[in-house]
Amino acid sequence: QYVSPIDSDLKKPKPEVFEMETHFRKSGAQFRNIDLDRYEEELEGVYTFCLGAFSNNPFFSPISRQSFMDKYMPIRRFIDPRFVLIAEDSNGKLIGTLFAIQDFLNLEEKSLVIKTIGRDNSAQWRGMGNVMINLIYRQAIAENFESVIHAYMSKDSIPNRISADYTGVPFKEYVLYELALTE
Repeated sequence: QYVSPIDSDLKKPKPEVFEMETHFRKSGAQFRNIDLDRYEEELEGVYTFCLGAFSNNPFFSPISRQSFMDKYMPIRRFIDPRFVLIAEDSNGKLIGTLFAIQDFLNLEEKSLVIKTIGRDNSAQWRGMGNVMINLIYRQAIAENFESVIHAYMSKDSIPNRISADYTGVPFKEYVLYELALTE
């Protein structure tokens, strides 16, 4: 079961999120926006990162590098780099990413959709998702967004629990069915 919560009450996050951010920065983590001038190179790094970061997700199916590039190259023109985060450790290794895009189909309010969030599976970076969401929220508030949608999350996933911390309430639900085929 999947859910897409919407947060229409964009409040500043809890103080412990700022403490986590400070801790990560002191540990050498750096947060930056995607560089659209190096978009293809950035995608290459995100592709490699995603193969490891999502490998424990039961519904993750790796695709070829070329398929990944074919999916993301055409959307470059719709990306606002302020809403795509890349977290790197002190050695420049990618340890987290968050991809959000404006909901251009929502004509009633200015809304942002968080599509993908992932972090390095190392326990050292536990809480990274919360910090990245906080960074995006701060930017969304500064840009006068009225809501944030946390798209397509498994009901029992960590990102769904993070969304609840940000007053996200389900507004769409989805169910994935499996059909066993026999010969």
